[in-house]
Amino acid sequence: MPKLRFIAPAMLALSLIAGGCPPVQAGMAVKSDIPYRQDTGLSKAEYLISRGKHAAAIHELDNVIKRHPKSADAWSYKAFSTLQLGDKKKAMSYFKRALQIDPTHLGANKYLASLYLDAGQLSFAMEQMQVIRMICGAMQCDELDDLEREVDAYKDGERVHAKEDEGGRAATADEEGEDADSSENTESDAQDGSLNR
Repeated sequence: MPKLRFIAPAMLALSLIAGGCPPVQAGMAVKSDIPYRQDTGLSKAEYLISRGKHAAAIHELDNVIKRHPKSADAWSYKAFSTLQLGDKKKAMSYFKRALQIDPTHLGANKYLASLYLDAGQLSFAMEQMQVIRMICGAMQCDELDDLEREVDAYKDGERVHAKEDEGGRAATADEEGEDADSSENTESDAQDGSLNR
């Protein structure tokens, strides 16, 4: 019998070493890492956002933030709804607040990058895209794919602005094609002329 007295502590020690923590017993309360995720206010806000009721969602999110001020999801949802209501400046500050709480929040990183693009700040948007790349690693991330498309579209828009004529008007694709055709004709005319000399 004296040997059994040492077996139980030895088994506990082995389970701690092998599994990191003892098994959870029935009825034992498990502390949630993210208690506000179960907050009905956040669920209600998500529902309101999905229905396009952003002002009501913001009201609900303000209540969630009072109870859980470190909820990056609540701040990000508040930023999104604020953005949908047209206040980009406030939305940007709320996305930044969400990222202070959780720098790996994909939605907040993606929308902040989009706001930077809207403001013409490509370098800041590219920095956010790098953050998203690091978060995603080798995994496929919709946020990264969406942002890459936005950046490409932004850069294409820059190219159009770079080709503006002196009057401030962007050349159309047809006009650019005509310019290419006329330069080809000039080159072929020059070649014909050199043959005739």
